[in-house]
Amino acid sequence: MGYELFFVVMGLSVNLGALSGTAFILLPVTCAVAFAGKLVPAYAASRVGDLGPEDSATVAVLVAMRGLIELVALNVGLSVGLIDRRLL
Repeated sequence: MGYELFFVVMGLSVNLGALSGTAFILLPVTCAVAFAGKLVPAYAASRVGDLGPEDSATVAVLVAMRGLIELVALNVGLSVGLIDRRLL
C-alpha cells in the first residue's frame, strides 16, 4: 500500500505546464524507448539462458519495474536536499 501512495503523490507533483510543445511528443517516445530498452535485452538474455517464453517475459517485466526504485531514490534525494531540481 505504501508504494501506491508514493507514486500517486509523486505523479501529482509533476508540473506538466512546464513542458513545451515538443516535450509532449518526446516524453512518451523517451518512456517507450527506455521501457523497451529494458524489456528486449532482459527477454533475450532469459531466452538464451534456456528459460521458456513465459518465464522470460516475467523476468523482462521484473527488470523493467526495477527502474521504479530509481524514481524512489531520486525523490528521496530531492526531498532531503542531496540533489537540486536542475538535475531533474
